[in-house]
Amino acid sequence: TPSFNVALIDSAVMESRFDTNLRLLPPLRGESDRAALVNAVKEGILSVSSAHTPWSRVEKELEFELAIPGAIGLETAFSATLSGTGDLFATVRAMSKAPAEVVGLDRRLAVGSQAEIVVLDPGTKWTVNEEGFESKSRNSPFTGMELPGSVVLTIHAGEVVYRNNLD
Repeated sequence: TPSFNVALIDSAVMESRFDTNLRLLPPLRGESDRAALVNAVKEGILSVSSAHTPWSRVEKELEFELAIPGAIGLETAFSATLSGTGDLFATVRAMSKAPAEVVGLDRRLAVGSQAEIVVLDPGTKWTVNEEGFESKSRNSPFTGMELPGSVVLTIHAGEVVYRNNLD
C-alpha cells in the first residue's frame, strides 16, 4: 500500500483545485477506503511502500487528466504513514519488518552483521517543502503540509547514507 493512500483521501484533489501532484497511482479513494487501509496496516495485514514515482515538471504541469500519475514518496513515506495511522509501532512494522519478510530478508540487528538502521524522531513535526528534497523531482502531494515524525539518519551496509537536513 502506498503511503499516499494511508494519509490522503480523494477530496484532497478537489480541495487542491486539481493539483496534479495529487494525480497518483493507485488513485486516492474515499475516507472509508483509507480507514480500511489504516486498519489493515494496524493489524499487520498490509505493508507500506513509498510508491516513489518521480516525474519532471513537464510531465506534471498539464491538465489533471493528462498529467502522468505518480509522485515522489520516499522522503515523506514514514511521516505520511505515521500521519495516516497515528500509530508508531504499526508504521514501523509496516515499513520495515513486513516488507523484509515479503522478500525473505532477515534484518535483525546482530553482532557481526552490517548495520541496516533507520533512526527516527517520532515527536518532531515538519512542513514539507519541495526545495528540501534530495530527489531531483519535486512532485509531492504533501508540499506545504505539516507532517509528524522524521527520519534522522539512515545507515545502509554499515555506512551513513542519509542525514536529515530538516533542521
